[in-house]
Amino acid sequence: MAEHWKAEENHNFRDDGHMSGHIVTFNPTPEPIKNADGSIRVGLIIPAFVITSYVGDPANAAQNIAAGLNLADAKDERIAELEAQLAAMEARKDGAYEERNRVVAALAKVFPSGICRTDIPGWSDDWHGCVRIDLPTGQVSWHFHDTHAHLFAELPAYAGEWDGHDTPEKYRRLAALAIPAEAAGMGGDRVWLDRHVAHRHAVELEQCSIFAADVGDAIAKAMTDAAADLRTAPAIFSAACNDPRNEADRLELIEQATRLLAKAKGQESGLRTPATVQFLTDVIATLTRWEAP
Repeated sequence: MAEHWKAEENHNFRDDGHMSGHIVTFNPTPEPIKNADGSIRVGLIIPAFVITSYVGDPANAAQNIAAGLNLADAKDERIAELEAQLAAMEARKDGAYEERNRVVAALAKVFPSGICRTDIPGWSDDWHGCVRIDLPTGQVSWHFHDTHAHLFAELPAYAGEWDGHDTPEKYRRLAALAIPAEAAGMGGDRVWLDRHVAHRHAVELEQCSIFAADVGDAIAKAMTDAAADLRTAPAIFSAACNDPRNEADRLELIEQATRLLAKAKGQESGLRTPATVQFLTDVIATLTRWEAP
């Protein structure tokens, strides 16, 4: 590192009564700078300190002052370097968190999930956002910073509670997640029944039931009943679709899905929830096409 401060002897500053002639200069650009035209530009050397003759060893005092100032500059430059490295590390960490949260947000679209706020002592308030996902292998959850809350904005509030899983257990449950039948090549025309889709349709039915109450209590109840069934049935549907040997469950589920379909159609009033009706229609079609090995 080039040093800006230098101890020099300059007789122009010598005064037998007061000044010793030893000075400390400051050069803003100690290294010559090459201009675009090839010429060399040097910095303006500024006398910064003049050592008086009252100092016992003026030459040594000038050297010590210059050395101390250069050391302080070196520390400042090192601090600036470390701050830049820290900023780069923070940026890489934030990027890693965003990548992780995008993957978690995608996972939350596949399985029943929701968001909540936690209250963990010692944690910053902007890290209390949490997404919880109900996998077939158990509950998993991740905290996210408020700056990433938009990735989970479409999720509903999580209705349940944390089941006590820790980080190792979370990743054991994630690793135990089975590959869907369609991804494993077990029938290209088979629909993998998405539990999150069922959850979304349950919410839709509950919302529709609010307006259906103006038409009739029986219709509203049919919709809320269907919503409740949808919240619990997807796990059974999924289990059946991933176990083609269970013929009895398949037939029972066809009957159950048919009852749900009748409720979703709101036959008494002609009310419809198209997405839910289509979902249940697909369920029935999938289970009906199923051929046991």
